[in-house]
Amino acid sequence: IAGASEAIRNKHKLIKLGKEISTKTLNEIFKPVVTPLNQLVQNSAAAIPTQKDGFVKNEEQPIVDIHKNDQTNDERIAQCSDGESVYDTSDESDERGRIDGNLATQYITLFSTKNGSKELDSAIKMRGESGKLFLGNTPITFIQEGIQVNDEEFKRSRGLLELLFKRDPDEKYITNDDKLAFERIVEITHLDQKYYDPTKGRRQSNISKFKKFIPDYESSRDGARLPEYMVAKQSRVVDLVYWDDPNELVERLHLLCSSQAAGNNNHNNEIMSIIEELREAGLI
Repeated sequence: IAGASEAIRNKHKLIKLGKEISTKTLNEIFKPVVTPLNQLVQNSAAAIPTQKDGFVKNEEQPIVDIHKNDQTNDERIAQCSDGESVYDTSDESDERGRIDGNLATQYITLFSTKNGSKELDSAIKMRGESGKLFLGNTPITFIQEGIQVNDEEFKRSRGLLELLFKRDPDEKYITNDDKLAFERIVEITHLDQKYYDPTKGRRQSNISKFKKFIPDYESSRDGARLPEYMVAKQSRVVDLVYWDDPNELVERLHLLCSSQAAGNNNHNNEIMSIIEELREAGLI
């Protein structure tokens, strides 16, 4: 009865705070990701031996006279030393796996909170679909100590998770290896392309993360050019219009002159250019 009462109180509290829907969404969409991470944490915690077991093991060891057989005692000491080294390494590995699992879960739970969703990257975002986690249109999997994208594996670190999840990643956690791994993931998943399609061209975004951590492979070319600090970066692609019909030029000129007569003086340069083109063609 006490357990049922506690469950009812918890259910009422979740409904009152509006957390039931977000918790249900988190459990349904990210279950394939969260479940292996929680299992990893539980296995790591269960694998750590207690201090009591260590004392029992020492009590079961027979007492050896070191003066009776020095060679046998030396071999036993060497085996114990090797065993201690293996135990320390295993303990560090379990601790590292437990930390990595908790860290990944911490970023995944951002989807279920209102404040956390504000920190997520809306342009380059992870999404859950059909029980899987996607980065763009590419499935992504969290393995024991890494992240698998297609057939490539990347070491999971806080810096890489910041770049993958956050809109404004904290640069104090980001290393050069994290930047290189993120650039490779962008190249694999085509996150910098429109609709994640390499044939659609590079997408434009005003987010500082997009400009800072995602290289522009299309603009790289050989030959001399101006330094980067002398080139003005525009957030929009310039729309170049080529007029090959004199009738279209005349219609455009008529439209611009009407706009100028209405008080808009921003088209003077275009009007002069059209008049010059018509003169070169011998039409005026």
